[in-house]
Amino acid sequence: CPVVLFKLTKFGDAKMVCLHDVLEGNVVVSAEEKEKEKLPEPLFSGLDHAKLLAACIFAGCDWLPSAKGMGVRTAVQLLRRFRFNERVQAHLASESRYRS
Repeated sequence: CPVVLFKLTKFGDAKMVCLHDVLEGNVVVSAEEKEKEKLPEPLFSGLDHAKLLAACIFAGCDWLPSAKGMGVRTAVQLLRRFRFNERVQAHLASESRYRS
């Protein structure tokens, strides 16, 4: 596939994942990962590429700090609820629980 994501564990193990598969909901989270992280399966199903990138940025990246209490699951839930990045940003700004 033309675009590949590598899911790294805290032990340095990696899993190759195609972006298309992530967006189509074809990436299966192992039972062990699902139990440990309590992730719904599939987490990114129904998101387009722009929303996936937004979720990753809201959850935090190497260049920007994440909002307090914000992980990937919360970012995806907020994007599904508010549909637009600007609305998510406004919500985060109005909620004290997301402030550092």
